[in-house]
Amino acid sequence: MKRLEQTKIHCGMNQTFPDPDEFPDEIIANLVNEFEIRDSEKIKQLTEDLKDLPFEVETYRNRGLLPDKTNAIRKLETLVNQCNKVLEILEAENVTGETKIDPGHITPINAQILWEFARDINSRNRTQAIDNGEAHLLFQEHSRAIANLRSKSQRVITALKFEKSSGRGGDRNKGDRALNDAIKMLLVYYADATGNEIGTSYESVTAEASGPLVKFMQPCLKAVGWELSTNAIRSRIRNLPPDEASSIG
Repeated sequence: MKRLEQTKIHCGMNQTFPDPDEFPDEIIANLVNEFEIRDSEKIKQLTEDLKDLPFEVETYRNRGLLPDKTNAIRKLETLVNQCNKVLEILEAENVTGETKIDPGHITPINAQILWEFARDINSRNRTQAIDNGEAHLLFQEHSRAIANLRSKSQRVITALKFEKSSGRGGDRNKGDRALNDAIKMLLVYYADATGNEIGTSYESVTAEASGPLVKFMQPCLKAVGWELSTNAIRSRIRNLPPDEASSIG
């Protein structure tokens, strides 16, 4: 997961939103120490994931501001279909779905496009740019950009359809959706970093939820805007929609 580097988030509504506060280094250090995470790769991955969490949360919060989800979905589906048509014409996908322009099978159309890419590299010696593979790599890069645009558009379509079909509306429910997604992500981060199974416990004497998962979740959620009790966190985890959680105790 790579952090967004933009200083502003644009939502296509002539509105601009400031970046969220960064995830505190102190919390990450405390989690690493408390859960005795010693594997350097796991520490690195956890750090990257938690640093990215505020931006992921803002993505879901700001998506709820789209004024007409039905129209947005229709436009995005048109975009996805057009990307499919372009890639189909270029014969840019193999059977595994990998975006690839096969240098051993250049169609007449692709040959003309390749010649133009060669012009960008070396206008006075296009043949050299083709023979050394530079033109082909540039062609491949642009084809993958189209496939990437299609993939990102499809992800937004999926998210918008989920929100629309769930009947989620109003600020409270938008927040619930963002909170559910933050919890889902933290469940994955917790399991990956600690190797522990997902589960919570309940202290009958104190009537408070407890356990390492809750202890992991509470400071992380507070850092991105949700100050929840241990019981509220346990309830949230246990009551995630069926398609969002499985086998959570």
